[in-house]
Amino acid sequence: MADIESYKKKNGETAYRFQVYTGINPLTGRKSNTKKQGFRTKREATIALKRIEAQVSQGTYYKTNKEKITFEEVFIKWRKRYKNEVNPATLLKVDQMFNNRLLPAFGHYLVDQIDSDMIQDQIEKWKEFSSCRKWINHMHRVMQQAIKDRYITLNPCDFVTIPKVHKKKKEKTFYETSELQKFVEALESWNDIQGRAMIRLLAFTGIRVGEAAALEWADLDVENKVISINKAISRKEDRNSKKSKQFLKEPKNFPSIRHTSVDRKTVEYLLEWKKYNTSDIMFMNSKGKWVDNSNVRRWQVQVTKLAGLEFIPVHKMRHTHASLLFEAGATPKEVQKRLGHGKIETTMDVYTHTTQLSRDQFAEKFSDHIEKMSGDSKKDSKDL
Repeated sequence: MADIESYKKKNGETAYRFQVYTGINPLTGRKSNTKKQGFRTKREATIALKRIEAQVSQGTYYKTNKEKITFEEVFIKWRKRYKNEVNPATLLKVDQMFNNRLLPAFGHYLVDQIDSDMIQDQIEKWKEFSSCRKWINHMHRVMQQAIKDRYITLNPCDFVTIPKVHKKKKEKTFYETSELQKFVEALESWNDIQGRAMIRLLAFTGIRVGEAAALEWADLDVENKVISINKAISRKEDRNSKKSKQFLKEPKNFPSIRHTSVDRKTVEYLLEWKKYNTSDIMFMNSKGKWVDNSNVRRWQVQVTKLAGLEFIPVHKMRHTHASLLFEAGATPKEVQKRLGHGKIETTMDVYTHTTQLSRDQFAEKFSDHIEKMSGDSKKDSKDL
């Protein structure tokens, strides 16, 4: 096995490198050696060395594509396959990630020129961002594409270290019962009729924002107080303008197609808004199109300030709804059906947080039980 040696990088950190004999180069007919460096640990260098030696012994090391290709070009090839695996909204977010971060940093480099040192230097610039790991993970996918297409033999992303980001204070994810009561009181005094109807609907049904935005008046059964969820609004890239645009799609999964009961007060808010809305669309922006997340978030912020509460993201109203359903005695299966989750695990993983009131009750019940047992034990001892 070739020797692995340590060396000092420009920033003073210790890294490892090696030079290994790779046999006869079929293009030149000469004996050839390959140098690799930038490994953070000796173990990483050893793993890379063994991979190369295995490829040399199997005769596959030189079977690489000699065409010169940039990271951006490989990304385009990878994206053609990836877009068939995800929905348009996810693809839009990934495109934004590459356009804003990865392509400006690496897009113009040839893939065989990108090494772990180069990536590690970029990580140092990004390490304060909580999404840094996600960016490098997606870069890893593109470099794997380069390996499949035989432009490179090793993935340099395998040999970098991503520092842990110190977690900020966790954002509030749901309202307690008392907080929701304040929220509802503020909602009642708020003078935005459409916003009031939308926010009340989200809070009291737990439906997704995209589902609520896609509603039409025909989806509301006033007599039976039921709303039919059968479509949703999402976003995708407009090929002409290269900007995102709204589009109507099927719900997230089959269980998301459902009928959801609505309380009397929410129906009243909806009908009050209908007096001013002659469109078939239940909720709309100033241009008469579907509302989007920014509209709903603005409404949510206004009500939160009016109630004097800490802001929670609009999507977390589903969390609040689910938590209070559990507190009211609903079963996981009932909550799953109401929220339209495809898997019961989603309901259990995300929504089994109980409210502070429930936690206090559990603590008191446990304490009362222990004290009762202790009292019974003492009584039995006296009887003896």
